[in-house]
Amino acid sequence: MIRFLILGGSGYLGSRVTQLLPNSYGTFFSKSYYINQNMIFFDGSDPKEFQLIIERVKPDVVINCTGFTDVDLCDELPEKCWKLNTSNPFYYAEVCKKYDIKFVQISTDHYYNSSGLKLQEKDYCEAINYYGFSKLFAERIILEVNPSALVARTNFFHFNFQTPVTFLDNLIIKSEIRQSSFSFSDVIFTPISTNTLVQSLYRLIELGQCGVINISGSEALSKFEFHKKVLEVLGLSTKLHYPISVDKTLLSAPRPKYMALDNKNFESRLNYKIPSIYAMIKDEVAFAKKKVGSGVNR
Repeated sequence: MIRFLILGGSGYLGSRVTQLLPNSYGTFFSKSYYINQNMIFFDGSDPKEFQLIIERVKPDVVINCTGFTDVDLCDELPEKCWKLNTSNPFYYAEVCKKYDIKFVQISTDHYYNSSGLKLQEKDYCEAINYYGFSKLFAERIILEVNPSALVARTNFFHFNFQTPVTFLDNLIIKSEIRQSSFSFSDVIFTPISTNTLVQSLYRLIELGQCGVINISGSEALSKFEFHKKVLEVLGLSTKLHYPISVDKTLLSAPRPKYMALDNKNFESRLNYKIPSIYAMIKDEVAFAKKKVGSGVNR
């Protein structure tokens, strides 16, 4: 059985990856985190500790779910952004190459694509803020030092009904208590559920795939359209959910407006069709309800 080490195993994505993948070990960076036998403290301030963890866990695969994802703060704190999103992942990939361990980097779709078409892996793209720059540069140097690494471009979603942490979670809460909410009508992306993402990663790893691969949904839609579909699946009213342009916000860092990824390469490699966005939303809602128990009203 494949043994996984999930960097950032206590985080938003990493905790789900650790939960869904069998035989997984994870790292956490908060000393207050509940410790179990499969979790190891690692705050990333000294990346050389990573090699000690590798020698202890002896994983077959390392999946890097760490990162600095606050886009505005990345522009304000570029050194921190570079360390967490670029230099540390480069070191992890280098160590994995040394130990003949498969390295998987979770990247992003946060790139500017002037063509107006879904971005293919071979297409030219560029970054318009420091977050995007740090992730795009990481893709390139990781594959230079470790050509067998897998870099997953993606934009994932899931729900946390117990402890809401994301914009999506809070959108649901606002709709339940009948407060107004706003979503970007001019930011287009191809979201994929976390469950589908993890299943896809597992299959790619089993097949020994490498390089940059888009793991995304097939439907390009605005944030507003996506959030409306979520509310509809949950049976919540969309009457107080309004579209807004990203240009009308007070966000300090510029945002790309067209982030849709082309997943044809991925579907071809796996001979697999990504489920519809409705199907993925329903699957994630069912998963979240099961996690909190039957008492949830959603």
